[in-house]
Amino acid sequence: MQTAQLNTKDKENKILLFTLTLGVFAIISSSLGIMGLVPIIALKFSISSTKAAHIVSYFAFIVMLFAPLTPLICEKIKPKPLMLLILSLFCISAFGSIFASSFEILLFFRLLPAFLHPVYIALALSLAAHSSKDKKQSARAISFVFMGMSMGMVLGVSIATFLGSHFSFEWAMGFFFALNLLCFCTTFFFVKPLSLAQSSSFKAQSSILSKPLLWISVLAVFVCVAAIYGFYSFLSDFLHNSAGFDFGFISLALFVYGLFSVLGNFLAGKVLSYEKMISFALAFLMIGLYFLLFLGEKHSVLMIFILALLGVLSGMANNLTQFLISSPFEKAKELTNGLFVSFSNLGISFGVFVCGLFIEYFSLDLLVFVPVILLGFFCVILFVRIFMQKV
Repeated sequence: MQTAQLNTKDKENKILLFTLTLGVFAIISSSLGIMGLVPIIALKFSISSTKAAHIVSYFAFIVMLFAPLTPLICEKIKPKPLMLLILSLFCISAFGSIFASSFEILLFFRLLPAFLHPVYIALALSLAAHSSKDKKQSARAISFVFMGMSMGMVLGVSIATFLGSHFSFEWAMGFFFALNLLCFCTTFFFVKPLSLAQSSSFKAQSSILSKPLLWISVLAVFVCVAAIYGFYSFLSDFLHNSAGFDFGFISLALFVYGLFSVLGNFLAGKVLSYEKMISFALAFLMIGLYFLLFLGEKHSVLMIFILALLGVLSGMANNLTQFLISSPFEKAKELTNGLFVSFSNLGISFGVFVCGLFIEYFSLDLLVFVPVILLGFFCVILFVRIFMQKV
C-alpha cells in the first residue's frame, strides 16, 4: 500500500515538473521571442526600430520592478489557480496581439501579463524546490525548470523569429498563443490541486532584507548574469564583425551554445550540493574560455567547441546563481526567487549597457575582456560571501 502511494506521488511529481518546465518554456518564449520581431513590428506599424524596441524594454522594466513583490503578494492564492490565471493572461496577450491595429494596442496586450510574469517563474522554482525533501532531488527538480528557461531562449525565440520573418507577425503571435494554451490545458487537466508548504508571512520573509548575506548573494547574481548575458547579447556581432564568420555559421554557433546550455542546466542539478567549489570552478573555467575565444576567433571548429563549453557552463551558472540567493534562506523562497528574477533582469540590462559602452569607446575585438573582468569581480564576491557565512 505504501509502495503504491509512493509510486503515485512520484508520478504526480513527474507530471508537475513536466508542466512547470513546459510553462516556463512558454512564458520565456513569449516574453523574449518578441526581441527577434522588433524590426518586423517597426515595418508593420511604420514606426522606428527604437520605438518598436519599447515593447521589449517596458516589459523587462515591469518584470524587474515587480519581481520582488508580486510573488509575496500572491502567496495566499493556491498554486494551480494562480498558474491558470497567469497562463490565461499570456493567452489573452498573444491572441490580442494578433489583431492589434496600432502599436499602442499591441503594447497594451504585450504588457498585460508582465506584472505576473515573475510570479510564475518564482512559483515554478518554489514548487520544484518543494517537490522533494532531499536536497539533491530538489536541486535536480529546479534544474528542469531552468531547462525550460534555456529552451525558451533557444527554441522559442528561434521559432518565433523564423515564423515572423518567413510568414508574418501574426503567425509568431499565433505560436505564442498555441504554446500558452497548450500549457493552460496541460495544467488544467493533468495537474492535481497543489499546496505549497506553509510560507512564512510577508513580515517574516521581509526580515531577511536586513541580512548582509542576502545582499552579497544578490550582488553575486547581478555580476554573474551581467558577465554572461552582456557578452551573449553581442555574440553574433562579435562572431560576424570581429571573427569574420558568415550568418550561416553564426546561426549554428548560437544554436550550439543554446543547446549545450540546456545540458548545463541538467548537469547543474547533480552538482549544486558542492556549491562553493563549483562556483569558483565555473568562474575560472569561463574566464579561460573567454580568453580562448579571443585567441582562436579565426578557427571555426575551435570556436564551435569553445561556445559549446561556454553554453554548458552558462547553463550551470543559471542554476548556481539561483541557488546562491535561495539556499541560505530556506524559509523565504518566495522573496528570494522574486529577487533572483528581478536582479537577473537588472544584471542583463547592466551587462548589455557596459558591453555597448566598451564597444563604443574601445573595440569589439576586445569585448571578451568585459566578462573576464566581471567574472573576476564575481570571484571576489564569492570570497566575501564565504567569509560572511563563517562569521
